[in-house]
Amino acid sequence: MKKKVGVITLYNNNNNYGGIAQSYAIQRYIESIGYECSIINYKRSRKGVFTIPQTQLTGVKRIKNALVRRIEMVGDVFLKNKIELRKICFAKSREVIPHTDVYDEENIQNCNKEFDIFISGSDQIWKPFVLQLPYVLNFVDSKKTKISYASSISQTELSDKYGCFMKKYLEEYKAISVREKDAKDYLEKTIGRKVEWVVDPVLLLSSNEWKEVCNEERIIKEDYIFCYLLGDRKEEREWAKKISKINKKKLVVFSHVEGHCRLYDIGFGDISIYEAGLPEFLSLIRDASCVITDSFHATVFSFLFEKQFYVLPRRNKNSDENMETRLTSVLTQMNLLERKISDTLEVAGNIEENYIDYIHLKSNIKTQIEFSKDFLRENLEEK
Repeated sequence: MKKKVGVITLYNNNNNYGGIAQSYAIQRYIESIGYECSIINYKRSRKGVFTIPQTQLTGVKRIKNALVRRIEMVGDVFLKNKIELRKICFAKSREVIPHTDVYDEENIQNCNKEFDIFISGSDQIWKPFVLQLPYVLNFVDSKKTKISYASSISQTELSDKYGCFMKKYLEEYKAISVREKDAKDYLEKTIGRKVEWVVDPVLLLSSNEWKEVCNEERIIKEDYIFCYLLGDRKEEREWAKKISKINKKKLVVFSHVEGHCRLYDIGFGDISIYEAGLPEFLSLIRDASCVITDSFHATVFSFLFEKQFYVLPRRNKNSDENMETRLTSVLTQMNLLERKISDTLEVAGNIEENYIDYIHLKSNIKTQIEFSKDFLRENLEEK
C-alpha cells in the first residue's frame, strides 16, 4: 500500500499564480515517485504567531496615501466584475490539485487520520507575519514523519523571539530544507542542525511538463512583452513602458493582481488580461518575446521556458520591506544574477542586445534540482 503524504502550504483561497503553481508541482512530483499526496486545505487563522507592524505615515505622505486610497476605492467599484472573473479562474486552477476538505486550527489535528507523512512548504509559510502554528506541523502526532520542503522565510531581519520559536518547533522534524540560501544559513546557526537549500517545487517538473498545463493556442497573436508586477510602485511600471517603446512591442499586463484597484495599474499597458488562471498565465510567459517581472515564480517560469527576461526591484510604496532575497537566491542558482535590474532602474535597452544565450548558459540549477529530488526521495522513505 502506498504511503500517504500531506503537504501544508499557502493553498486555501490562494489567488496567486505562483502559490497555485508550487502546490500543483509538489503534489504531482511526490505522486510521481510512488506516494499518494494531497494538499492540506488549511484555512488560515486571522491571527498569526507574530503581529504585523503597522506603517506609520505622517504629514504629506499620510495625506497622499489617503487620496490614493480614495481613488482606488472608486476604482474597486468599476473593476469589481473583472476582478471577480479572475478569482473564478484562480478557483478553477486550484481545484485541479488534489486536496483535503477544509481544516482550520480547531480541527486540523484530524489530518493525522489521513496521512502517514507530513510536509510543510513551499512558499512563504515561515515568513514571520505569515507564520502560523500549523505551518510548523504542531498538530502532527510525534510518531509521524515531519519534513520541510523549500519553506520560505523571505526576510533577513529576524527577531530573537522568531529564532526561539523556530528552534522549538523544528526539533521534531526529520529533515529541514528551505528555498533561500540566507534562510539556510540563519536556521543552521539558530537551531544548531543541518538545513538544506533546495529549489522551489515548480523546478521539480520539467519545462515540457509545464507546457502540458499551458493553453495550446496563443492568447496574443502578435509579438509582445509580458509584464507581471506584484509591487505597487509607479517607477517599475515606467521602466516597463520604456522597454516596450524602445523595442516597439505591445505591453501585455495583469493589472490589479492583488485583488483590488491599484492606482498605478490604471491605464498601464496596451493589453490588460483578467480572465486568466494558471494555464493562461503560463501561456503568456511561454509566448512572450520578453518577460518583465518582480515575481519569483514568473522569473522561474521565464527560465524554464527559456525566455528573455528582466527582474525588477520588488517594492511597495508604503513599505521599506525588502522582498528580494528569494529572487537573488534563484538567480544565483541560474547564473543569471545580471538579469536583476538595480534600484536605480537604468533602462536595459534593446532586448536583442541583452540576450540570454541559453544554449551556452552554465547554470548550477540542474545540479540543484537533482539534489532537491534526492532530498525528497530519501527523506520520504521511512527507514
